This record gives sequence, structure tokens and C-alpha cells, in this order.
Amino acid sequence: MSRLQEEESRMSLTGDGDRGGLVLGGGWTQSEQKNREREDREREERKRKVKILEEEVRRGAKQLKEMEKSMRDLNTVTTSIILRMASEQEVAAVGKILVNPKQDLTKRFRALFTLRNLDSALLEHVLAYCLGQMQDERAIPTLDTVLKDTAQEPMVRHEAGEALGAIGNLKVLDLLKEYSEDPVIE
Repeated sequence: MSRLQEEESRMSLTGDGDRGGLVLGGGWTQSEQKNREREDREREERKRKVKILEEEVRRGAKQLKEMEKSMRDLNTVTTSIILRMASEQEVAAVGKILVNPKQDLTKRFRALFTLRNLDSALLEHVLAYCLGQMQDERAIPTLDTVLKDTAQEPMVRHEAGEALGAIGNLKVLDLLKEYSEDPVIE
């Protein structure tokens, strides 16, 4: 028998005797072959899902690093402002938590919000400045609200306008033009 005939014979379908089904050349029944194909598809689907999850984890890690950098930048500015506003003990307590990168992120945010709740135009001014320096468009609604609020201190409103300009989104251009002629004296 030629090599080609041997190969055709091996690959041909034959009866499997006792099992009563068709056996493929490799010795698998059709149902076994279907099971193997199904398992292969499931394995590929699991691999695809793992790749998606890995990408989501990478994106989340990148966002966390960016947030930590922003917080470090904000910590430096905020700490210098607080030194002028609060007692040395208060600054030490909040400052240790805020600037410690090993500290739990939840505690660091709590410290940041403690500072945010202080009624200080100077702090609000610096926070608006920091938002502008971060150039994050998610800050636009907050800065928009501050700029429009005539009850805010003029220097806070001014810095909110500066921050909106620093972000550089064209959708706030009309708002900035409108408030560039604001009659409030700084």
C-alpha cells in the first residue's frame, strides 16, 4: 500500500465496533470530537476574558498612578497654604496623613476633605489653581459653578476663570468671554 493510501485509510471514518458510533482517524468518536471542540472554544473564551481583565487592571493602575501624582502636587501647595491658616498642631496632624504615600488612600482623601471644609478663600483659590494645573476636564462643572457664584470671594472666582482657561476646552470659551468683563473688583 502506498503512503498516500495509508494516510487516507488512517484518516477515514470507520465503525468503532463495540461503541456503535463512528470513529475518526485519531480514534475519537464524533461526540468526543465535539466535546473537544467545545472545550477548545471555552478555553479560547476564557483567554479572551482574561486579556480583557488584564487590560482593565492596567488602565486602573495607570489612573491610580496619575491620581497619586496629582495628589502629591496638590499636597505640596496645600500644605504651604495651611501653614498660614491653622495652628501648628492641626497642620502637623493633617499634613502627616496627606503627604504620606504609604498612608491608606481613604485616609488621605479624608484629610483632603477636612481641608476642603475649612472656610478659607485662600484655600479655595489654591484648589481652583490646582484644578487648572491638572487640566482635567472633569473639573469644568465645578469651576463653572464657582465662576458664576457671585457670593464667592472675587479672588476665588478669578482663579476659577484662570483654571478654566488653563484646561483649554473650547466649550467654556463663551463663559470666559462673558465673565472677562465682570464688574466685581478684585
